[in-house]
Amino acid sequence: MKSSKSSKSSSSSSSSSSYILIFFYIILILSQITIVSSATTQIPKSKPKTKSTSRKCIDYPDPNNPNKYSFSSCPTVKTNQDSNNLINSVIGDNAFQLNFTCGIKDKKLCKKAELAFEEAGKVISKAFVFNTPININALFADLNDARLLGSAGPARLIPLMSEDSMTRLYPQSLVKQFNFSNHPEFNEADIIAMFNAGADFWFENDGPIKPRQANFHTVILHELFHGLGFTSGFRDHVNNALDQKSDAISPIPGLTFESDDPTLMDPVFFQGFAETIFDKFVMVLPDSDDPSGTPPTPFSNFTKQLNNFGPPNTNFSTADDFFSKLTNSPEWDVAKYLFKKATLEKSMMFVPRDTDIIDGTVLETSLDPYAPGSSISHVSEALYTGTSDFLMRFALEPGITINDLIMNGGNYSGGAIGPKLSSIMNSLGYATPDNLEPIIPTEPSNDDEVPIVPTSLPSSVPTTTKPIYSAVPTGFVHPGPGVSSSPSLKTNKNCLMMILLNVIIIIIMTTVI
Repeated sequence: MKSSKSSKSSSSSSSSSSYILIFFYIILILSQITIVSSATTQIPKSKPKTKSTSRKCIDYPDPNNPNKYSFSSCPTVKTNQDSNNLINSVIGDNAFQLNFTCGIKDKKLCKKAELAFEEAGKVISKAFVFNTPININALFADLNDARLLGSAGPARLIPLMSEDSMTRLYPQSLVKQFNFSNHPEFNEADIIAMFNAGADFWFENDGPIKPRQANFHTVILHELFHGLGFTSGFRDHVNNALDQKSDAISPIPGLTFESDDPTLMDPVFFQGFAETIFDKFVMVLPDSDDPSGTPPTPFSNFTKQLNNFGPPNTNFSTADDFFSKLTNSPEWDVAKYLFKKATLEKSMMFVPRDTDIIDGTVLETSLDPYAPGSSISHVSEALYTGTSDFLMRFALEPGITINDLIMNGGNYSGGAIGPKLSSIMNSLGYATPDNLEPIIPTEPSNDDEVPIVPTSLPSSVPTTTKPIYSAVPTGFVHPGPGVSSSPSLKTNKNCLMMILLNVIIIIIMTTVI
């Protein structure tokens, strides 16, 4: 009898253990189902989907790194006409309102730099007709690299529809001159400028310039024109993002990530390629490798060809999938063709409105290898050195004052702002004394009426402003070597939870048994 009771007790204990094990197995299964579900819902299905568009502007906080930017909501707002008229009446001889910050202790040097900014504003204001002030945020500080002189760029690029019904990126300083009753919301600054107090600069009244000194006045004028819109959107965005050797250039690709810290394995929303208003007037000239009879081709034609990929407004399961499909697509051959052209001398030209191509301005394409920032967005060094259009060359000679450069260029009546530069800026939309009514884009009427690429711009991004990059205005942050193929952080956490639960079950089973 005693033996029989022990058997029953053992059997009962065994049954209880089985029930406990079954119970915990059920918990484990349910937990794993929940976790896997949580992990997989982070990536959308591979089937392309479209999203509605809304106006987004691109903000550039650091002119020394034009590839670092953020998308910002810029809804259409209505201008207060009375306030606008008041602003127009106080421009005077300088349309540039300077917010100057000096980051060094040498107050005398700070004052020299500030006065040079103000003088540059007066020079530009004399050559163009501004009806609304342009706000500059300027920093003069030691940038810890004596080779770096400084830079400036548009604080915000705004999508507007040009007269040819193609939406392009316009610098905010230019959009303000259109005096639209309704306009996309403006950033606080129009131009961001940053110059190196650690460089060996020469200023007016310093005495004779030394052979190795850089003329601060020339550098400021040059960079402010970049801030006003003398800049192309065609760069090697994709290979920079992938940390690969450059072999292609394209307009700005609009990519939106759900994650604040994306990797190549995160899903991405592709919204198409967008060019700047500067690019509208760039022509690619044929060379001996092109088929006979090939005509000069506008950059805009290539932008439209690239936008056959996707199509725009399409989800991709991962950024890696997007880049792989893009770089292996027939459309990407266009980007490789343009990269080759960007290293062939006299292959690209800015042709202003109502101008024969023979009278256009040859852009800098002689640099081989391709030099981002120098190639395309400058005039030809070889052709315009010693001319009245010396200012927008990519390299400015040290040891020469701006007055020397003007005299060497023929003492043009417009000073440092040559006739070709004036014509280029007038084509973008800035009024000049000779053309007070340049062609301007269509006034926006409603924030929800932004057309889809190829006549539109990146949209459907998070409403909060956040830095998007490191080396490419696409919204992609290259995670660095050895990390790009890693799963997302959320997925890693889920895997750890699964392992932990399995360990707990094993411990419980061992204890019960």
